[in-house]
Amino acid sequence: MKPKPSLELQKFYTRKANRIVFSNGMSLNQLALEMWERLGFHDIDPSVLSRVLKGERRFTPQQLETLAQVLNLSSSEYINLQLDYCREILSETGLKENLIDSLIYQTEYIEQGLKKTEEARSYDSQSLAYLWITALDNLLKSKIDTSTDRKSKIKLYSLWGQVLRKKAWIILEYIPESQVIPEISKITVLFEKIAEITGDLQFRGYAQSYMGSIAFRQKKYRESLDHDAVALRFLQDHRIILNILNRTAINYSLLGEVDQTRVIEDQMEKHISLLNSDDYATPHFPLYEHLLLHRRIATAYIISKNAPLAQNHLDQGWKIYNRHLAVGEGNFKYRSKIVLYHTEDLFRHYFGAYHRHYDKLQAEVKTLVDLCGYNQYAVEGNHFLNSKLL
Repeated sequence: MKPKPSLELQKFYTRKANRIVFSNGMSLNQLALEMWERLGFHDIDPSVLSRVLKGERRFTPQQLETLAQVLNLSSSEYINLQLDYCREILSETGLKENLIDSLIYQTEYIEQGLKKTEEARSYDSQSLAYLWITALDNLLKSKIDTSTDRKSKIKLYSLWGQVLRKKAWIILEYIPESQVIPEISKITVLFEKIAEITGDLQFRGYAQSYMGSIAFRQKKYRESLDHDAVALRFLQDHRIILNILNRTAINYSLLGEVDQTRVIEDQMEKHISLLNSDDYATPHFPLYEHLLLHRRIATAYIISKNAPLAQNHLDQGWKIYNRHLAVGEGNFKYRSKIVLYHTEDLFRHYFGAYHRHYDKLQAEVKTLVDLCGYNQYAVEGNHFLNSKLL
């Protein structure tokens, strides 16, 4: 395979009639002479430079470094030239595109970082998860800032979107309630930008979903419904769709539109049946997710004042917890107990009594909230709906 003209290199010269003029004002002959002198009077001449520009051969690493020095390129411009050079070399060896991406963009490192972040969450270590996801966020921002190649930017923005999805979840759980809306608002703007740059409209769905969450926390229930309706047009993951349907059911209940609530609750039950099928086996939909699902739909039934169905889903949530999550580590054990307790508390708030006798859990849950950093559940009193329903 013959080398192709470097798109990155083309940014630093223009053609004027039959002449090539580089970004520092030098002609092809002038640049070749300057590089020749700096390379010890060998390794380059006008014909070699011309062939590089035509894509008939490529620079050596020493020539590339000297070119950057003569053109007085910034560090980011030089890095992009090097990345472009590396990509060309690797492509010619026949390596697959995803492996090249892993080597060039550190995709494997980022994916491992995401796995470590999720592992920290599963061990109920919110502070560690937030530390790791913030480091990944900063890494990708710095890579994007130094990248000028469109293909590179698309790849990096797509990776950034994955990191921001995880970061948004951690913010909702870990950041103090007073800071949640400003931080999530920033991420919704970034999701829209990522959707525009990558063409992946699911990021638009994520943006609208989180805007719906913000409106819900502000008790703007009709506005929340509008955002969530748009989000559902773009999203495909059944777990995310269920989160939105749950909030939609609660919004309708809080607006007093009980008939609409029942329609949404029926949709949620259908999604539960799908997620419980063989298509969503444990590796794809772990037990913790099953517990959250029952907890969320129980919340929707509580708000719509359907105590029997709320109790049924709470029973199923506690059954999963007691049989599978109460022992061992790395399975969201403490968060599971916290959210189930708060759903019980919501049951008492609406029906005047716990459907179980879990008063003794109150002190334990408060300790777990403080210990693990689940600040969403530390809010009391008039912020009840804003922090504990979702």
